[in-house]
Amino acid sequence: MAFPDGDSVYIGAYSDTGYKPVWSREYTPRGNVSRVIGQDNVSTVCLWSYNGKYPVAQIVNATTSEVASAIGMPIYTLENYGKASFEALGLRQRLDDYFTGKPVLITTCTYTPLVGITSVTQPDKLPVYFEYDAFGNLRSSSYNLDGTEIINQFDINYR
Repeated sequence: MAFPDGDSVYIGAYSDTGYKPVWSREYTPRGNVSRVIGQDNVSTVCLWSYNGKYPVAQIVNATTSEVASAIGMPIYTLENYGKASFEALGLRQRLDDYFTGKPVLITTCTYTPLVGITSVTQPDKLPVYFEYDAFGNLRSSSYNLDGTEIINQFDINYR
Protein backbone atom coordinates (compact mmCIF):
# COMPACT_ATOMS: atom_id res chain seq x y z
CA MET A 1 0.00 0.00 0.00
CA ALA A 2 1.45 3.36 -0.95
CA PHE A 3 0.80 6.55 0.97
CA PRO A 4 1.32 10.08 -0.29
CA ASP A 5 4.15 12.19 1.07
CA GLY A 6 1.56 14.63 2.36
CA ASP A 7 -1.99 15.73 1.85
CA SER A 8 -4.18 18.66 2.72
CA VAL A 9 -7.82 19.26 3.49
CA TYR A 10 -9.29 22.45 2.06
CA ILE A 11 -12.44 24.36 2.92
CA GLY A 12 -14.21 25.70 -0.14
CA ALA A 13 -13.58 25.03 -3.80
CA TYR A 14 -10.24 23.28 -4.22
CA SER A 15 -9.36 25.27 -7.33
CA ASP A 16 -9.98 28.61 -5.60
CA THR A 17 -6.58 29.95 -4.50
CA GLY A 18 -8.19 32.12 -1.80
CA TYR A 19 -8.72 29.10 0.45
CA LYS A 20 -6.00 27.85 2.76
CA PRO A 21 -5.57 24.28 3.98
CA VAL A 22 -7.18 23.41 7.31
CA TRP A 23 -4.29 21.04 7.99
CA SER A 24 -1.72 18.96 6.20
CA ARG A 25 -0.02 15.76 7.24
CA GLU A 26 2.94 13.56 6.39
CA TYR A 27 3.26 9.79 6.78
CA THR A 28 5.97 7.31 7.71
CA PRO A 29 6.82 4.48 5.30
CA ARG A 30 4.53 2.21 7.39
CA GLY A 31 1.60 4.58 6.92
CA ASN A 32 1.59 6.18 10.36
CA VAL A 33 1.07 9.94 10.63
CA SER A 34 4.46 11.53 11.28
CA ARG A 35 3.64 15.23 11.13
CA VAL A 36 0.56 17.41 11.17
CA ILE A 37 0.53 21.13 10.46
CA GLY A 38 -2.64 22.83 11.62
CA GLN A 39 -4.37 25.90 10.24
CA ASP A 40 -2.54 27.89 12.91
CA ASN A 41 0.72 26.74 11.22
CA VAL A 42 1.86 24.84 14.34
CA SER A 43 3.74 21.67 13.49
CA THR A 44 3.15 18.52 15.56
CA VAL A 45 5.56 15.61 15.06
CA CYS A 46 4.49 12.09 16.03
CA LEU A 47 7.04 9.36 16.70
CA TRP A 48 6.17 5.67 16.42
CA SER A 49 8.02 2.63 17.75
CA TYR A 50 7.42 -0.93 18.96
CA ASN A 51 7.79 -2.05 15.33
CA GLY A 52 5.53 0.75 14.10
CA LYS A 53 2.52 -0.29 16.19
CA TYR A 54 2.38 2.40 18.90
CA PRO A 55 2.84 6.18 19.03
CA VAL A 56 5.60 6.93 21.54
CA ALA A 57 5.93 10.72 21.38
CA GLN A 58 4.10 13.84 20.32
CA ILE A 59 6.19 16.97 19.96
CA VAL A 60 4.21 20.18 19.40
CA ASN A 61 5.88 23.23 17.82
CA ALA A 62 8.85 21.35 16.34
CA THR A 63 9.86 20.28 12.85
CA THR A 64 10.71 16.78 11.69
CA SER A 65 14.36 17.75 11.20
CA GLU A 66 14.61 19.19 14.73
CA VAL A 67 13.19 15.99 16.21
CA ALA A 68 15.55 13.87 14.08
CA SER A 69 18.49 15.92 15.41
CA ALA A 70 17.22 15.49 18.98
CA ILE A 71 17.00 11.70 18.78
CA GLY A 72 20.10 11.30 16.61
CA MET A 73 18.42 9.43 13.74
CA PRO A 74 15.73 9.85 11.09
CA ILE A 75 12.33 9.65 12.78
CA TYR A 76 11.30 6.75 10.52
CA THR A 77 14.14 4.60 11.87
CA LEU A 78 12.57 4.64 15.33
CA GLU A 79 9.55 2.78 13.94
CA ASN A 80 11.67 -0.35 13.51
CA TYR A 81 12.70 -0.52 17.17
CA GLY A 82 11.25 -3.26 19.33
CA LYS A 83 10.36 -2.80 23.02
CA ALA A 84 13.84 -3.42 24.49
CA SER A 85 15.65 -1.31 21.90
CA PHE A 86 13.19 1.54 22.32
CA GLU A 87 13.43 1.63 26.10
CA ALA A 88 17.25 1.59 25.95
CA LEU A 89 17.17 4.65 23.67
CA GLY A 90 16.18 7.11 26.44
CA LEU A 91 13.89 9.03 24.10
CA ARG A 92 12.37 11.39 26.68
CA GLN A 93 15.76 12.48 28.00
CA ARG A 94 17.09 13.11 24.48
CA LEU A 95 14.06 15.22 23.59
CA ASP A 96 14.16 17.17 26.87
CA ASP A 97 17.88 17.87 26.49
CA TYR A 98 17.58 19.08 22.90
CA PHE A 99 14.49 21.27 23.38
CA THR A 100 15.43 22.83 26.74
CA GLY A 101 14.47 26.51 26.70
CA LYS A 102 12.40 26.20 23.52
CA PRO A 103 8.59 26.58 23.38
CA VAL A 104 7.99 22.91 22.62
CA LEU A 105 5.44 20.60 24.30
CA ILE A 106 6.57 16.97 24.58
CA THR A 107 4.40 14.01 25.52
CA THR A 108 5.91 10.51 25.60
CA CYS A 109 4.44 7.03 26.17
CA THR A 110 5.65 3.49 26.82
CA TYR A 111 3.72 0.26 26.28
CA THR A 112 3.60 -3.41 27.04
CA PRO A 113 2.69 -4.78 23.61
CA LEU A 114 -0.66 -6.58 23.43
CA VAL A 115 -1.53 -5.37 26.95
CA GLY A 116 -1.61 -1.59 27.00
CA ILE A 117 0.06 1.69 27.76
CA THR A 118 2.41 1.52 30.76
CA SER A 119 3.36 5.19 31.17
CA VAL A 120 2.56 8.67 29.88
CA THR A 121 4.75 11.68 30.55
CA GLN A 122 3.03 14.96 29.74
CA PRO A 123 4.80 18.28 29.03
CA ASP A 124 4.91 18.97 32.80
CA LYS A 125 7.33 15.97 33.00
CA LEU A 126 5.21 14.23 35.65
CA PRO A 127 4.87 10.59 34.58
CA VAL A 128 1.74 8.54 35.18
CA TYR A 129 2.19 4.76 35.32
CA PHE A 130 -0.45 2.15 34.51
CA GLU A 131 -0.63 -1.35 35.98
CA TYR A 132 -2.55 -4.31 34.56
CA ASP A 133 -3.72 -7.61 36.04
CA ALA A 134 -2.90 -11.05 34.65
CA PHE A 135 -5.86 -10.81 32.26
CA GLY A 136 -4.72 -7.49 30.78
CA ASN A 137 -7.31 -5.36 32.61
CA LEU A 138 -6.24 -1.96 33.91
CA ARG A 139 -5.74 -2.19 37.70
CA SER A 140 -4.43 1.25 38.62
CA SER A 141 -2.74 4.45 37.58
CA SER A 142 -0.17 6.09 39.84
CA TYR A 143 2.53 8.75 40.00
CA ASN A 144 5.18 6.25 41.19
CA LEU A 145 6.32 2.99 39.67
CA ASP A 146 5.87 1.28 43.03
CA GLY A 147 2.20 2.30 43.08
CA THR A 148 2.36 4.32 46.31
CA GLU A 149 0.71 7.45 44.91
CA ILE A 150 -2.36 5.94 43.30
CA ILE A 151 -4.50 8.22 41.14
CA ASN A 152 -7.19 5.68 40.21
CA GLN A 153 -7.72 2.08 41.19
CA PHE A 154 -10.01 -0.31 39.37
CA ASP A 155 -11.37 -3.45 41.01
CA ILE A 156 -12.81 -6.12 38.77
CA ASN A 157 -14.82 -8.89 40.37
CA TYR A 158 -14.72 -12.13 38.38
CA ARG A 159 -17.44 -14.74 38.84
